[in-house]
Amino acid sequence: MAIKDRKRRILQDLITSNLPITLEDFANRYQRKERMIRYDLDFIKDELNNYGVVLHHKNKVGYFILAEDKHKIPSEAGISTSKELSKTEMEVEIYFCLLLSDLHVSADYLAEALYSSPSSISRLFQEYSILENSGVSIEVKRFHGYILKGSSEEKLALASKILTKELSNYFIIDDFYPMLPIKLRQKVTHEFCQKLDVALKIQNRNSDLWLTQKSYFEFYMYCLVIFAVNEETLDLLPKKASTPEEYEYIKGVLNVVSRGSDILLNYLTRQMSRFGIIVNKENRREDLRRIINFMTTAIDHPEYYDIHKFAFDLFPHLNQSIQRWESNHAEMDNPLRHQLFTKYPDEKIIAEKMFSILMQELGIPYSQNEISYLIMYLYKHRKSNEYNKVRVAVVCATGRGFSNLMEARLINRFTNLSIIKTISAFHHEAFSSDEIDLIISTIPIKTKEIPTVIVSPILGYEDIEKIRKIIDFGEYSTVLPYEKEFAGSTLLADSNADLPKYANLISRITVYLLDTLAEIMREYSLSHDKMLGVTIHMLMAIERWYRSEKEQFEDAVSIYQKIAEDHPKLYNQMEEFFTSVEQALQCSINYSERISFFHYIL
Repeated sequence: MAIKDRKRRILQDLITSNLPITLEDFANRYQRKERMIRYDLDFIKDELNNYGVVLHHKNKVGYFILAEDKHKIPSEAGISTSKELSKTEMEVEIYFCLLLSDLHVSADYLAEALYSSPSSISRLFQEYSILENSGVSIEVKRFHGYILKGSSEEKLALASKILTKELSNYFIIDDFYPMLPIKLRQKVTHEFCQKLDVALKIQNRNSDLWLTQKSYFEFYMYCLVIFAVNEETLDLLPKKASTPEEYEYIKGVLNVVSRGSDILLNYLTRQMSRFGIIVNKENRREDLRRIINFMTTAIDHPEYYDIHKFAFDLFPHLNQSIQRWESNHAEMDNPLRHQLFTKYPDEKIIAEKMFSILMQELGIPYSQNEISYLIMYLYKHRKSNEYNKVRVAVVCATGRGFSNLMEARLINRFTNLSIIKTISAFHHEAFSSDEIDLIISTIPIKTKEIPTVIVSPILGYEDIEKIRKIIDFGEYSTVLPYEKEFAGSTLLADSNADLPKYANLISRITVYLLDTLAEIMREYSLSHDKMLGVTIHMLMAIERWYRSEKEQFEDAVSIYQKIAEDHPKLYNQMEEFFTSVEQALQCSINYSERISFFHYIL
């Protein structure tokens, strides 16, 4: 049974999943068009038929293999069949089946939906723990089945809490969408999830709102669930007296996802403050700038800090914090406060004096969290002699304060960085290589043309080294480290070499190689890793081609002839590539070098 690479992983998913998987899920998971995934599934279906195993498919439900058939799949496929849904995962699936159903749901229905047995479902309800301390319960009616009891707000809040707990470690929709409960995925498409993400981030940017990962994810999931439920089943709630800014925020989200209604508008505006989304600009204190200026008098040596920039940066942070205090909303926790107190003792002394002034002026309670945020802003605006070169965008998934701390540490650690922009990961932002050379982010983000370094918010030693390597040895090296190592290179030894022209030529050859591989990737199941390996191999081999090194394999000619006989189509395509490269670079590629390419592909 010759199933390799992506087809093997797809089969692994089908065997280990206790639920059907849709074509769209596979396409998103493996970043391939649905047509190509359907080809893989057809191939798997034909192979499984040889062993009496049927790959089932239900329209709008997905592909699945019956549990009793999974053990028939031969061991040479290299697949494990041991994984099943845990008790918690089953409870989550059941909760969303009940939440998104308008009527009572029978054990038989749940068993069929979750590919279990009615008796197993009934036993699970006897120890159903997911509802604890939630205000939501399950009512059982004989001959009818199960139904959720509780207010709509409580049910939605619990759904958001469940999803946040289970999926908050995923940062990209492509990663967490396949993990959503199957009933929820039947209601909201992958495309809709992307639209919602963009809608929220646009409003966050327009409102200059910085959210933590937890706040953003909880509200995102709440929105996702409420868009999935039947609006007619939602309780009618008293209309909330929303501010114009709150109304504008939610209205903007609803417009992008094309789901406008007074019921949704009321529900979502009621939940904004609960998730830490405070956009009431009218609540700004007119005397806040005066207070901040007063706070700066606590700095004993103002010549060490950029006071103007410090005050400008601190204003939006304090403005949002004051709104949280006045609305009796929980303050934003700073998990790094103890480290900040230890690492920056001078700034800690100043920050404590500043916060004393804030307490006197506004009557707010003492807060170690806010003192730690003040430390971040102070550290950021310490003056230093810097010569900025690499244009950097800082993307932070925590609060505004963390991003400022990162920015300050980057500037102090790397004298050749220029921080062009610092943004929230939950703002909708487009990056252009015309203005940004490097992105430093605390979470994975999707960008094709700009290198991205993932770091922790505190920017520890390993993060510093990671950034240093890409600056020193990557595309943005200020001094290219080739002087000794490549002193004997044919290309660099020639002082008359047209290096820009040569670099352009290498770029075009690389694109030619990738185009060639793209033509054969379907037939030979080439993964991204293999394509990357072939490309890196070529780039490292070019210098050897100029040196006309001896054959590595004694029987290189016979090996190459055998490849030509066994894979004539592939051989002809690669020969065309090798010939073009030899003409372009005016070099010679021996048989051993050519065989190495086929080792990657085959």
